[in-house]
Amino acid sequence: MADPKITAEASAVSSGFPSARSWNDENSRLCVARTCRGLLQTTGNQTEGFTLAELVVTVGVLVLLIFLITQLLNSAATVTALGHKQMDADAQTRQLLDRMALDVAQMVKAL
Repeated sequence: MADPKITAEASAVSSGFPSARSWNDENSRLCVARTCRGLLQTTGNQTEGFTLAELVVTVGVLVLLIFLITQLLNSAATVTALGHKQMDADAQTRQLLDRMALDVAQMVKAL
């Protein structure tokens, strides 16, 4: 027959958490702590993370992207403003030409 402590530790390690029966067992808690610690560490005492160089490069790329998007939006706003000015000038020209056409028509009738 298998030793109950070993069976409880094996089930705790395989599931990642101790069973309700073996929670009070000190060996099971230590085994789970070792398993969790093993998941957090890659090699030795180093934990996973980003290096300073990786973070600087990432921030630099983000700043460059934001700068490019800002320039694109500014260019789009400038083109839109120029388009609106052109449409306003066309509308004013149309009104002026319509008024001139009415004046010329009245002069022709008067003759």
